[in-house]
Amino acid sequence: MPVNLDSFSRQIGEDSSAGALLLEIRNEIIALKERQELTEAFHLELANAVGGLFGEIQKHATTLDKDVVPFVRDIAHIQGILTESHKNLLGVCEKHFNSPAPAVDPAVRGQLHAIKALGQLTYRKLAPVAGRIRCVFLVHSVDTWDALAGICEAMQSDDRFEPLVVTINRNYPGEQGFGGEDATSRALTKAGVKHLRLGMQDSFEGLAILQALMPDVIFRQSQWERDVPPAFRVSEMSFAKICFVPYASSIVAHVSKDTSAGTMALGYDEPFQRVAWRIFVDVKRNKDIVESYQHVDPSRVIISGNPKYDTLLKAVGSDHWPIESKGDRKAFRVVWAPHHSLGNMWLAFGVFHKIYKQMLYWAMARPDIEFVMKPHPALYGIATSEGHISKFELDNFFTQWSALENCSICHGQYAELFASSDLLITDGVSFLLEYQLFNKPLVFFDSGRHVPLNDLGKLAEAAAHVVTDFAEMQTAVDEYRNGKPWEREEERRALLEAMIPAGKSPTERILDEIADGIIEGASLS
Repeated sequence: MPVNLDSFSRQIGEDSSAGALLLEIRNEIIALKERQELTEAFHLELANAVGGLFGEIQKHATTLDKDVVPFVRDIAHIQGILTESHKNLLGVCEKHFNSPAPAVDPAVRGQLHAIKALGQLTYRKLAPVAGRIRCVFLVHSVDTWDALAGICEAMQSDDRFEPLVVTINRNYPGEQGFGGEDATSRALTKAGVKHLRLGMQDSFEGLAILQALMPDVIFRQSQWERDVPPAFRVSEMSFAKICFVPYASSIVAHVSKDTSAGTMALGYDEPFQRVAWRIFVDVKRNKDIVESYQHVDPSRVIISGNPKYDTLLKAVGSDHWPIESKGDRKAFRVVWAPHHSLGNMWLAFGVFHKIYKQMLYWAMARPDIEFVMKPHPALYGIATSEGHISKFELDNFFTQWSALENCSICHGQYAELFASSDLLITDGVSFLLEYQLFNKPLVFFDSGRHVPLNDLGKLAEAAAHVVTDFAEMQTAVDEYRNGKPWEREEERRALLEAMIPAGKSPTERILDEIADGIIEGASLS
């Protein structure tokens, strides 16, 4: 849409309902008008020229003088200065779009989006600096970092890439407001992951820093827009190529018992996925689902397998259990991983609210078994906000659980926890797949009310020891503790074959796809 600044400013001035917030945008536009008209055409031309120059550098990298690359970086810096007016305006626009401002005339909003789109488009025109692809990983959840950790690690030793990890705030279902960046940063620091921190209260301050990094590619951990602050939602990130790697493989036919068209599309046809430059999926079924909504170019959806499995498998054989065993004999080690879907509509796998007291009494009575609770990160917020358990009761439970010598709670990454355990108890969802990589007994507490399973989910169910009540679960755990052999080896083998495609590892596939799409000029952006 062409931008008529004179008409636009008059519209704002005449629309009293827009109020003071839009007057700030008006002033930005008027102040930048002359500069915009003089530089816009040159700006786009320069972006294309720089892209061509970088291409030539790549072709002749072995013969170029070492001073040429810094010179081209200087040109890129000049181009960034020319786009500074765009960046200033984008920040003002989005700040007000995501606040409860007075009603804005649709024509005015359309003009603002046109200006924003122009600014974001110009960022994508530059080729990677010196041939290296700068990839930023936005991390709001350390619990799901393993889905991207292997990709980032592989990029660090690959001359084609320049990876950078950035921590941001989050908002899980049931929580009030955004936060948690400090905890995510501490966890990554403990894991030895260098990173930048963009946990500012005003997320648009962080966005300005992100834009200054001039990334070629941005990975975000989740397709759910509500999980991240406004500045890191899809409407603000199209200045770079967006890549999406699911944080877990799906085992359900749909995510809710509400089978209306809009609900059925949840998780597969989100705004984030619609504009992604590449969507990496684990199996063909998920590629077919994404494409079925006809909002995504099929060539952008790549079957790669799940790179999270690469990372989890590296932990096989490790022994890092958070409880120090008493006596000469090692206690039987159980991981209890309750899911957060406690209600009857969304997934509906969770049984924590029905068995948490029994779990506490069982742990008190069985010092010969060590229990590590690995709750879904949204469990606390959902349990209390939806009224399943009062905050007082839940806090009291965690206090009593943590006080037991044979009990612990684990948050964050869990590969080594799984590798060090003897058995998993879970009510779902992705752990029904991931724990099978460690070749240990898995007890699935079936809620009896969850959404239907897809083909992969049915394989996972067949490969698990399924129970439907607490006593049955206790019996199963005691049987494996006493040496009962696992009786579902064939089912596990069939599941693993479906989970892990032959040939290249998922991580290799993803790196090659990105490099081919950018460096070799196959970009579809």
